[in-house]
Order: sequence, then structure tokens, then C-alpha cells
Amino acid sequence: DWPAGGTMLYLNGTQEEIWPTKLAAKHLSTKELCTSADATENGLCPSGGYYSLWAHYARVNPQTYQDVVPGYARLLSGNNYYWSLDSSPPVPVRSISIGILGNKDATFIQARYSVSIILDRLMQEWWHVLRSKRAIKDDNVENRAAVAHLRNPMTNVQCSEVQNLSRSDQIVLFPTRDPSAAAAKLAMNRFDMEPSQHLRFSWVRLPEQANTVSTGALFQSPWTQDNTSRIVIGCTVQARWVPAQIHTDAYSFWQGWYPKNISFEAAYPSTTHALLDGSSNEKDAIAVDEDWLATLTPAVGKGRPGYQDWQPTTMEGILSSAHLTEGLFVDDARPPTDFWTDDTTKLLMSVIGSVFNDGLARIGIEDAFEQTGAPSTWRTAGFVKADDFDSAILRGKNAVKRPATGSVTELHVAFSISGLSYKLTVVQILAMAVLLLHIVIALIHVVWILWKCESSGCWDSVIELIVLAQNSRPALTALADTAAGIKHSSTLAKQIAIRATTVSPEGVADHLEMVYEEEAVNQDRELVLIHNNDNHSLRSEPGISHPSTWPLPRQSTRTPSNGSLAQFPEIDSIPSTPLISAAGHGEMAQVEVGKAYG
Repeated sequence: DWPAGGTMLYLNGTQEEIWPTKLAAKHLSTKELCTSADATENGLCPSGGYYSLWAHYARVNPQTYQDVVPGYARLLSGNNYYWSLDSSPPVPVRSISIGILGNKDATFIQARYSVSIILDRLMQEWWHVLRSKRAIKDDNVENRAAVAHLRNPMTNVQCSEVQNLSRSDQIVLFPTRDPSAAAAKLAMNRFDMEPSQHLRFSWVRLPEQANTVSTGALFQSPWTQDNTSRIVIGCTVQARWVPAQIHTDAYSFWQGWYPKNISFEAAYPSTTHALLDGSSNEKDAIAVDEDWLATLTPAVGKGRPGYQDWQPTTMEGILSSAHLTEGLFVDDARPPTDFWTDDTTKLLMSVIGSVFNDGLARIGIEDAFEQTGAPSTWRTAGFVKADDFDSAILRGKNAVKRPATGSVTELHVAFSISGLSYKLTVVQILAMAVLLLHIVIALIHVVWILWKCESSGCWDSVIELIVLAQNSRPALTALADTAAGIKHSSTLAKQIAIRATTVSPEGVADHLEMVYEEEAVNQDRELVLIHNNDNHSLRSEPGISHPSTWPLPRQSTRTPSNGSLAQFPEIDSIPSTPLISAAGHGEMAQVEVGKAYG
């Protein structure tokens, strides 16, 4: 990815106001709307994601609920359980709900809606500036992303072992957050104990765990056909704020925001750290009251998806659509717990966690809108452009005006693009300089060849060089002591040239050889054959010797018939030391004319 700008963003309110540790319905500016029958029709309410959640779980069952993510997307994202959530108007953005399913719990993380809405608008402004200022086309960009680091809602759900309770059974178990503590117990006499043919769901206060959980949840399946028992499961919900980066959806532009690089160890609130306003803290979870829970799961309006004659809540409507209780009563001789699987419990935790976390993500969502007129007509707000917005946002400078009054929380946003593009750095500059120098040298060479009209196509391959070396005289001085290998780098540093030499009897320089500068050999020196009665040996100029295998003696070599020494004017004397001797005997080897040796 290539950095493409950024800016500071200012959120209205203190950190404690933006990330509260206590939630109550009375703090909702849309409380009346969110407690009405039309609550699910408005994305500003905690239940504003009901339709998207209901449609998602209606497509799955306990056997297929983890197959919602395509295999290729799992590999790309690093997570195997997530899906997108739409909202009712006026919320324009989509959020990606990411789930982490364990053996005994389920955790959900989701991007904060209020920040996502502002980021979405800011990103569109940035993209407009980038296209106009840099002349970038959509086809040249593979992905465009905005990244901001902030706290996002995280909800963890744990459920107890499944229980088959009859009318006389009055105790339901709830898991505790302390691994060493026994399961919490709650009397059932406070709930509706009448047999029913539909499932039931209730939020439960758990005083024993008030400091470690946000709320409890109680699930009851339909009763058996003879109305003797039903499945009951107690769950605990722990909601917290967790630092994470939120990104745009990597697979379709501006279609969703999702958390990434999550710092689970820094979850807030925590009893080990003070609250953001500096006060002491005694809880490990966000506290919620019953009124807020009522706005989270109101009754489904008549004629709406999930509505039934028994008037379910939104949670009960979603649980019914997820086919949780199908197949529990196929055999009257066996208790329904025999047909309840671990995957069914995981699906139950998934529904509870995703519904609660989506409601938590909508806290403060009204701050992202201009609150004039009916809520359904609110327009997005969020920031005021600086005078140099266009240039500042592309340079990563502050492109948004800081509010003059009121408390604000700063948030840094970075933009990036990926695709077919080039980035100029020192390495690229040096590489281009070397490449241009090579081009200049090549052009000069071409001009020189065209001007001189001289060129050669020789020795363009290793084979041609080997043949040339075979046809050259040995360099016994320059390459001394190299017959068994090369051990010194100085040997490789010797300079070599290709020169014309005389081979023909006419004395014409008609032969090319490799010649080392150290070799005191003139181009017209030739080998001669020395022949007498005592020995046969090849001789050249004094001090220079050549093996008998190169070159083959010429047919024109003059050898006296009486066996005496041939008289050549260019040879002044003959060395007395033989070139070739019989191994270990000191006798001279017989060298015959025209015969190759070696």
C-alpha cells in the first residue's frame, strides 16, 4: 500500500462520554423512538441492526452457521467467522461483525458506528480531492483504505452446560468468570414456568457477578410434547471497549468497516486500571441497566420479519430464525438434551454476542448527525474543513478544524491506496541513474560503430572463447603453476589481448591468439623442429618452450636427411636441457614429425 494522506479528526465529548462504562436508556436522545414498535426501523436505536441480523441467521443452522465466509476470504482476512451488517435509515454505513468462537465462549468485535459514519464521509472527501489533484482513475487503484485507531465494542459470551429442567426444578446454572469459582445459581421461580411451544429468552441480573459481567441471559427451548421438561441454558455477557484499528472493507470499497490489530490485553474497563476520567474502577465490564436492555431487544412489530402471534422480542425472533430447536423432540423416549450439540450452544452464543455487540456499537451514533427535524431525515455531520483542506489532507497534515468550544477527543486517520503505481525513493533514483548511464554508453557505442563502420561478431559465446584458447600458444610464464588449479586471485587479474600471429610459410599474419602481456613472444615467432641422432625435441627461441602437442608440426618443416641440426637463421643456440624425458631414466624421448603427443 502507498500512503496517500491523512488528518486529525475531532470527536465531540470526553473519552468517558465517548466510551462510557455505564449504559442507561435515559441517556439516549432517541429513547422514545427506541422503545416504540418502530424501533427496529431506525438505525439510531440499539435494535437498528435487527433486520440484517435476522436475515443472516435465517440462512444458517447449527450445522452450517460457520460456513458464512467463503474459503478464499478466510485466507485473506485471517478470520473464519464474520459477516457484514446493514442498518436501518438514516445510518449509511455497513459494519463488519467479527466473531471468534472458542470451545466454551464466543467473542465479537465490531467497528463503532458513530466514528465509521464520520470516517466514511471524510474518506469520500479525500477520494474526491485525490482524483482531482493527482488525476488518478478508478481503474488504476485496486484498493483504497482509511485506518483509524480507537476503542471498539467487544462482547464475550459464555454459557453453562445444557440442562433439562422440569417444573419442579427451580435452579439454573450460570458460568462464572472466575475459573476457580463454582457455577452461579439462580432460582427459576421469577420466570414464567408455564409450558410453552415456543422458545423464550430473558435478560437476567446476576448480583453475584456484578463486577465481572454486564448482564446474564436465560434461554428456554419449547417444552416437550407431554409438557414435562424443556432445555434451559444460562449465559453471561461481558461487554468492554478494546483498542483496535478500524479499516474499510478490503473486498468492496466503502461497503463496511471492520476492526483489525485488536489489543485484547488492553480491554476497558479493567479493575487493574483507573477509568479514563481518572476515577477508580471496580468493574471488568460495562454496566447496563434493564431499560437499555429493553431498547436492545424490543418486541417485533406486527408484520415485520420474525413476527409471530406470541409476539416475540427481536432476540427471540432471531433465535427462532436460526433453527436452534429443530430436531430436539424427534424421540419422546429420550430427553431433548441428547439432541442438543456443542455446535448448537456455539450458535446460541453467536446470536447473543452479535446482537448485544451491535447494540453497543450504536452508542453515541446520534453525535454523527445534524439533529434537526425527524431522526429519519438527519444528515451526517462530524467535521469542518480547514481552509487548505485539499492540500493538507494529501500531505497528511491537519485538514480539519478543531472545535473552538467543548470537550473533544482527537483521532488520527491515515489513508492509503494500492494498485499499479510507482514510489520514488533514493533506491529508485540510484537505479534509474545507473540504467540511464548504461543507455548512454550503449548509444555512444552504436554511434561509434556506425561512424567507423567497423564491428565484429566474434567471440560472442563461451564456446568461441574456448576454441580461441585452444588455438593459442600456452602462457607458461603468465600462468605458471596453474596446471593443477588456481589458488591466487592475482592470476585472474592478468590482462590478456587477442593478437594476429604468423603461422603460414608465407609469413602472413593469418592466425589469432590469446596473448598475455608477460609473455615475451613476438607475433612472428614460430615453432621449429629440432632433430639429431641422439634425441628428438621441439625447440623455440631460447627461454621459451612449447609442448609437442601444439601446434602440430607443419608439413613444410625442413629436416636434414643426414640427421644434423637444421640451420635456421632465427635460432642462435639450442638449449641443452630436454623438454621431454622418460620418467625416472633421464633419457630423451623420441619426437616424430607429424605426430601429436599428450
